[in-house]
Amino acid sequence: PHPQSAGTGIVIRNNQIYNYSFCGIYGGSPGLVIDSNYFENNGLPASPQDHTIYLTGTVGRNTGMIVKNNDAYVNSSCGGVIFVFHQDLPNLTVDNNRITSPSTNVNCFSIQSSFSAATDPAHFLNGKFRRNRSFMNGTRMEIKGCDGDCEITDNIVVGGYLAVGTDSCNETAGGGGVWCTHNAKVQNNSVYGNGVSSGSLIIGSNSFDAMVENNAIDGTCTYGGTYARTQSGNVCSLTGTDAWVNPNSPVFNFTPAAGGPLLGTANQTYYSPTAIGSIQWSPFDTGAARSGTIDAGALLRQ
Repeated sequence: PHPQSAGTGIVIRNNQIYNYSFCGIYGGSPGLVIDSNYFENNGLPASPQDHTIYLTGTVGRNTGMIVKNNDAYVNSSCGGVIFVFHQDLPNLTVDNNRITSPSTNVNCFSIQSSFSAATDPAHFLNGKFRRNRSFMNGTRMEIKGCDGDCEITDNIVVGGYLAVGTDSCNETAGGGGVWCTHNAKVQNNSVYGNGVSSGSLIIGSNSFDAMVENNAIDGTCTYGGTYARTQSGNVCSLTGTDAWVNPNSPVFNFTPAAGGPLLGTANQTYYSPTAIGSIQWSPFDTGAARSGTIDAGALLRQ
């Protein structure tokens, strides 16, 4: 759908989309739902402008879009962000997607909300980025411009790092701008470098009033910006095989290991209420409610 003129109520569900050179899906519309599709080798050849899903919109129009339960693979030729979100997209939800690429291209991110060359600055009011699984080869999942009731929770990032916010931001029109990141709840994510990256969590210096809690990180945690609460419950510089049952391919079991450093170490007051529900990714995973003693990371000890 064209991002400025498409109607409402559009649903793209249960499709298989292969080998589109620019984008598998491009555009946006109010309330657009992209649900339970399989994507393979879209956004090729390797250009930073080519993607699997590219959603965008002018100020306030394309509100309430949902990207959930999708499975996307791009081969080693990947050269652009696989799921990219630009301009002004209020109430965007990106939930329970699996994104995989063996590419080492520095522009091949799994998920990115950020600026483009468009006039309107990137702004993701009330953005929700939850329970996604990113399997990359040295790049990252990057969320910028998230504002309002913003959540980046329960994601699993393997072979890369998780970056939130930015070191520069521009909340006025002018092209190339991105809103500062405000009020981001960055909770209960699991990040594992898998030997190809530092597996880091990075909070940009222009992130304001963040809440960064209960993340399980096998690399370093870098806290920039300002905080609504003192960062607590984060477990950084982990040895992955001690922290999780088996985080390596092809198992990718991020259940906290018995007797390991994630058990009961989360903040017991502030945490994401819904963990990832299944060890292996499933488009039918609706999550698992957290209760009792809370562990760090994206999965529960069951």
